[in-house]
Amino acid sequence: MLVNLHVRNFAIIDETDIDFGNQLNILTGETGAGKSILVGSINIALGARVSSDMIGQNGDYAMVEAVFQIDDEETLDELKKFDIEPEDGQLVISRKITENRSINKINGESVSVNVIRNVANLCIDIHSQHENQSLMRIERHREIVDAFGENSKEYLKNIQDLYKKYNELKNELESIDVSEKEKARRISILEYERDEIENANLSKDEIESIDENYKKISNSEKISTALSEVENNFSNTILDGVGRSIQRLRDISDFDENI
Repeated sequence: MLVNLHVRNFAIIDETDIDFGNQLNILTGETGAGKSILVGSINIALGARVSSDMIGQNGDYAMVEAVFQIDDEETLDELKKFDIEPEDGQLVISRKITENRSINKINGESVSVNVIRNVANLCIDIHSQHENQSLMRIERHREIVDAFGENSKEYLKNIQDLYKKYNELKNELESIDVSEKEKARRISILEYERDEIENANLSKDEIESIDENYKKISNSEKISTALSEVENNFSNTILDGVGRSIQRLRDISDFDENI
């Protein structure tokens, strides 16, 4: 909300300081009193183009300063994107117009005109015959439409949650997805292995024997190492050798029942 406007040496205005209330404010006066110039000065504060013709007769520069009180959390969050954090919610935009250039500041820090325009769009909306701040911003269009829908925030939140879940499932599917060619290759291998097992027509005893041999072969390195240690143990005293050998043989007895 605009709470104060300070104008100095701007067109026909020598200097004025206007405080705005938080409800309806009305400017009245005769034609030529400067009402349109005041509205124009607000536009200047919002980032409108300037020229040296705007400088009045009482100095070599013109100054326009607008003070806003920002209490809306969403607006404050948006301002942070521009590295602007109003102190106690107060935001001061000032523009000093000289013969050759304008000096633009927000809360005392120099900024570009583009930053002022983006920030001002968050703070105020001006309705006039051919101008509307928010409608000129494409990114606000959906926001404006949503504002007229009942429970729009609730619906929007539901849609956001569903879309997030959709992306999570999509990414999970893509991470495990394989090409049709790779699927066919895997199926072919599995079918071949199944046929080999079925054609072998193994009995229960043969299966148990194969399991035993597989266990022995897959652990052959462990068996070989342990037996070598057993043999080497007897190069020391017999009692130490027997004790260590028994322990090592126990370690590998599960791999070969003959041990």
